[in-house]
Amino acid sequence: MLQDLSYPIPGSIKGKTTIQALNLNRNILNDIRLEHLQKLKLLFQLTAIAIKQPQNKALQDLAAEAEKRYRMLFSTKQHLQ
Repeated sequence: MLQDLSYPIPGSIKGKTTIQALNLNRNILNDIRLEHLQKLKLLFQLTAIAIKQPQNKALQDLAAEAEKRYRMLFSTKQHLQ
């Protein structure tokens, strides 16, 4: 199991304090985060495969939508707000 999956923006005392005060690095929370991360990685891999199937329009559309949503979720700007 990975430890300390929650971490503050480097140099953020507020972030570090929040993580410690709320005990955000509990094992159960880390397990849940890891499970979600594994699902996201699988979806990302499937999207990459789907993009390489140009003959399947429906698959191409789904891959494009998945990629768009992935980028929206994981953009740097989104994390800093």
